Amino acid sequence: MLITSVEPLRFYWYQDGFAKLASEPYSTDDLHNLYRRLTNPDINETNEDAETAVTFISFQKYGEWLRSEGHDEHLFFTQLKELITLTVIAAREALRERSKNIYAETSGCYELISLDCMVDEKIKPWIIECNLSPSLSTYADSDAGANDEVDAKRNMVHDMVNLLGLNNPVEDTPLNAQQQAQREYQQRGQFELLFPATNANEYFNTFPIPRYADIVQAYELSQVDIDESQLQLQPNVQSDFAFDDSITIFACDQAGHTECLTPNDIASWIWLNNAEAISPSEIIQQLQNTLPQQEDTHALYTQVATQVWDVLTDWSHANVFSTKSHLPTTATEKHNATLLSKPINFFLNLGDYSLSIHCFCKNAADYIQHAGQALLQHTQHGEPLFGIDIIPSHYGYSIIHQRSHTLSGLRLSRLLPTVCQLGMEAVAAKSQCLLLPGCQIDNGETNLLLICEEQEILDTIAYHISTQQQWKTQGLYQLLDQQHLAALNIPVRLTHKEGENHSWAVAEEKNKGIFTYQAWPHHTVEQAGKIDKLIIIAQSDGDTVTDNQHERATVLNKLWQYIHHNDINSARELAQWVNTLKETDILYYKEHTSIEEITKHLEDRLQPTQQTNQTLVASL
Repeated sequence: MLITSVEPLRFYWYQDGFAKLASEPYSTDDLHNLYRRLTNPDINETNEDAETAVTFISFQKYGEWLRSEGHDEHLFFTQLKELITLTVIAAREALRERSKNIYAETSGCYELISLDCMVDEKIKPWIIECNLSPSLSTYADSDAGANDEVDAKRNMVHDMVNLLGLNNPVEDTPLNAQQQAQREYQQRGQFELLFPATNANEYFNTFPIPRYADIVQAYELSQVDIDESQLQLQPNVQSDFAFDDSITIFACDQAGHTECLTPNDIASWIWLNNAEAISPSEIIQQLQNTLPQQEDTHALYTQVATQVWDVLTDWSHANVFSTKSHLPTTATEKHNATLLSKPINFFLNLGDYSLSIHCFCKNAADYIQHAGQALLQHTQHGEPLFGIDIIPSHYGYSIIHQRSHTLSGLRLSRLLPTVCQLGMEAVAAKSQCLLLPGCQIDNGETNLLLICEEQEILDTIAYHISTQQQWKTQGLYQLLDQQHLAALNIPVRLTHKEGENHSWAVAEEKNKGIFTYQAWPHHTVEQAGKIDKLIIIAQSDGDTVTDNQHERATVLNKLWQYIHHNDINSARELAQWVNTLKETDILYYKEHTSIEEITKHLEDRLQPTQQTNQTLVASL
């Protein structure tokens, strides 16, 4: 087949192809005999027992054989052409994206592709392979279709060169897209145009959604008007969530990654009209009527139509519209897929503040209510911060906070820790404090603050150190203002280690249900004693790290990277606090260092020695 344009999509197939035969009759016996079950020429040409090892049969002779055996030749080739058409349509959006990435003109490139098909005992074709670099060499034996193979390949190349105009002289005025398509059609030789053809509407609904250039080309080449009623334009039940003044659209790609789209005002208007079953043509006409009129009304219509169809196509390609494969079938799936009309509400009370949680999915509400029974309440206490909405999507869950920021693709077990972290960030902002990712370690004599941006490392270290009798750990986040440092005892990373009662943890494990462990105190904000030492655990930027003591400016710079503030007042406050500490050090680790190694090294450094006041800087 020959693809001559990606957008608009246009491709042909060459009618004079050929069939290849295995060198021995097919049989269910002798499964290891490749000559019975493969037709590859390079395999069969090694069969020394065959009189004619490699055999080619032209489509004309194959059709005659089908008729002689009582099969429907027309039906077979119709099915073959349908397979080719669906294969190209399935790849079009990927071809379009690839063309744009390499800055290739989507209407000015071509690709010759060969397809291998198996034909089963019912004379039904099955595509098994597409080759981007089809072989034009001759394989057939001289007395077994060599002429058929040579003629088919030679004539195909001749017709392809003519169709594409590769040998035509350079024209003073380049052809536009319509003229190019017309010239191809007139010089097509034995190539048959598969798309667009008179049956274009049978394939338009197999696109994600056709683009406007496809629709225009179908009319220009085949006089086909698109049947918009056949398109799959109904939004999925889980696709959107509307606020008073904005819309968020949940889209999931084929790999299962969820993305939240926030369309602008015009795109939101298109989405709402489409959801009301207003056809794209009507949407285009209404939108055109709202714009200042131009002398060239056709150009204005083309511009508006292109944008409307493109946004619908992009949405469809992102799987926001319902298809039969996405619609829930079982009662459980329908229950799980349904958005609650009224959310189930919870409150996360943080000292003097309260965070409201609105859960629009019963599964998620049941889970976080069970997992967060020590944290969540049904009544609000303290000054409200903002609301958090939890919405189900095709893959995972999305959290919308402050009605503008969205986190998507979250697993069920990540909902509660994410909500807790958002709450802590809000408390810090309201209290005009700095939020430090760290825990306090106290042995009765020394109060040490351990800072680490990687929550998995911090959580693991905090747990291991807390198991030591001489050490006490507090919090996984710290609030810092000009007067004191306070510990927030709220779980940030929820993990599960079977058989261990460690920090307050929740896990979602396949076929095992929900496990909960509670060891950390409930959500509290406690003022800490005077911090004696600060250790920052950070990944090394270079291959080696010296043991020289780091200046406070180096520590401050590293600490500043973890806080993500950029105002001068926060900088002064942090610098003043660092200056009050007796010791400030950095424990570096390399990229592939395990958490166990980091923890062991830190524990060794925390053991009481005569060199307590010396630097803790180390290199792993």
